[in-house]
Formats: sequence, C-alpha cells, structure tokens
Amino acid sequence: MEAKPAVDEQQRSPFKWRKNTLVERRRTRNDRKKRKRHQRRKENSNLQAGAMKDLSERLRKDSEQKERLLFLARKYYLKWRQNKEALRTLQVKAAKKPSSSRFGTRAKMFSLLDTRVDSNVSEITWNHLVSPKDKDGNGTTIQLGHGVFGECRKMYFKGIPVAVKLFNNLSSSWDVSHEAAAMNQCSHPSIPHTFGVNLTQKPYFLVSYFYGIGNSACTLYRALHSHSMSLSKCSAGKIMLQLCKALEHLHSKHLLHRDIKGDNILITMVNNEYHPMLIDFGKAIQLSDAPSKRKSLTALEQDEYRKKHRHIAPEIVLGQPPSFASDIFSFGLVMSDVSGKIKTESCFLEVQRKCLEIDPKLRCSISYLLSQLEIIVSLYQQ
Repeated sequence: MEAKPAVDEQQRSPFKWRKNTLVERRRTRNDRKKRKRHQRRKENSNLQAGAMKDLSERLRKDSEQKERLLFLARKYYLKWRQNKEALRTLQVKAAKKPSSSRFGTRAKMFSLLDTRVDSNVSEITWNHLVSPKDKDGNGTTIQLGHGVFGECRKMYFKGIPVAVKLFNNLSSSWDVSHEAAAMNQCSHPSIPHTFGVNLTQKPYFLVSYFYGIGNSACTLYRALHSHSMSLSKCSAGKIMLQLCKALEHLHSKHLLHRDIKGDNILITMVNNEYHPMLIDFGKAIQLSDAPSKRKSLTALEQDEYRKKHRHIAPEIVLGQPPSFASDIFSFGLVMSDVSGKIKTESCFLEVQRKCLEIDPKLRCSISYLLSQLEIIVSLYQQ
C-alpha cells in the first residue's frame, strides 16, 4: 500500500498566520498607552484622596484640641474671676471688722474663707499626731489609701485612732477647709467625724476618725471583690439602708455629695455587724451652687468622661447641673455593684432600676428609696 502524504498542519487549520498591519500595530500601541494613562490617573487620584483624608483628620484633631483648650481657658478664667470676687468680698468683710478682731487663729478665719465652714473645726499640727508603733516600739507608717488627692495614713490623735488625709501640693487651703466644712455640717453615724485640719504649711491635711477593719481601710468595692470577706444579702441590704439614711441626711442639709461610688464607702464593724461610712466630701457642694458646676464637654470628651467616671449621672456629662437625682443615680450604681456580686431579690433589682433611669425626672426620690430598702431589709431578716 502506498503511504498517504502528510498533510501540513497549516493547510488543515482555517486560521492563517500573518503579520499585523501598520494600522493594527498603531491601534495596539495607542490602547496600551491609554491603559497606562488611566492607571496613572487612578493612582494619582488615590494618592490625593489619601492626602485629603489625612489632612481632614489632622484638621479635626486640631479643631478638637482648640475646643479643649478653649474650654479649659474659659473654665480657669471663670475660677480666677470667682477667686478674685471671693478675695474682694474677704477684704471688704475684713475692713468692716475692728482691728482687734481681724487677726487670730486660722480656724477663726474659716468663716471668712467660706461662710458655710463650721467654726468648730480646729487647727491640728504634726505635733498633735502620733505614728503607730511596730512590735519593737518604733514608729511606723500605715498607709490606708492613695489617689488623685494625695494619700491617707492611720495615726493617733490624743490616743484616738484617726485617718490623716494628706493633700498633694496642687490642693489649696480652700479645698481642705471646704471638705472639712461639708463634713462638719453633717452629724450622722455613717458620715465621718472630723477633728480638724492643718493649713499652716504643705502638705495640708485633714484629720477624721479612723474607720476600718484592723489596721486597714476596707472599701465596699474591696469587700465585694474579696474572697476572705463574704457579705450576705442581709448584710448588703443593711449597708445600703445605712448609706441611704446618710444620703437622706446629706440632702436634708441641701448638700450634694457628687462622688458616690464603691471606693468612697468604707466598711467598719459596729456591734459585730458591718457598717458603712460615706467618705470623700471633696466634691460636695450646696444645692444652690449647683448651676456653677455645669460641664461643657465636646463629644469626644463626653465619651472619655463616661469611661473614666461611670458613676456620674448621664445628664451631668451632657452639661446639666448636679442635683439630688444625680446622687440617686450614683447610689443606684452602687446597688448595681452589690447585686452583681451578691444574689439579691427582685424587689432590690426593681429599686435599683428606678434609681438608674436615664431621665432624672423619672428616678425615685430619696424617701421612696429609704422606705423600699427598709422593707427589703425586713424581708431579709425574716
């Protein structure tokens, strides 16, 4: 048989190879140039968009910084004006007094610094205080706590255990006398007794009765998170009832505490039962002074303030003046801390909910809160 001649591949395929014409090559080259130009425009556009975004972010931060600085400037200018006015009033009062009564102890001058300061606050020096002794009879330092204000130590005054609150160098004599005045306006078993202050030289300090367990100050926050100290729901109910009575007494004096939280509530032992003490009256004010304590915060500052001070009522952050209702809100958060660690009844949770209403007008009154807590404690004791 004769072999069939091989058929060329190109002859069997309909496709025929040929070179591109000049027009086709130009078209291809132009298309490639267009794609490159489009890519460059897109990259430049992305770079410009990124630059504009960075610029707008910097402008936003600069604007917020300017607002913050402007707020601080207004705040401290207002304080300067108030201090200037207070000094002018002080000078006028001093000028009206006879020369024999213009001078005296610093305790007598309290009434000039603040008309609401109790004249019974006495001057105490370091010589009046004695440090605790260790086993060898040597003086030792027992620190009870520390914070933004400074530190607190346990010492003895005329043989009585006292808590000495040492203020930092940024605190003024007015800060110390103001806190002592607020505490001295009150007379309640759950509000500390104040012996006196020292305003002669820094660090200024305030001396009050020592409330604690052993040689340490035990706060409600620490008690709730301690494994060695277990609170029953009955003990917790009694603690909240005593705190409510202290707050009612405070409000009856037209005083706002403005800083109620677990760290500002001490736990001590009275007749073998846990007893609370409401402390830290550094932010306490008269109700009539509330309008001057409005806050003016930017949206960013409001978010930061809420995170840092969760116990502050929401209307305060938004710029409304403090009120009895704002203290009730802070009290409700303390109840929330208690119910979060100790199993409580539904009636306790219902009272807590009424304290934590966002609208201050819908929150319960102090009298309602007191009556409900009395009922809850009586149920726990059954």
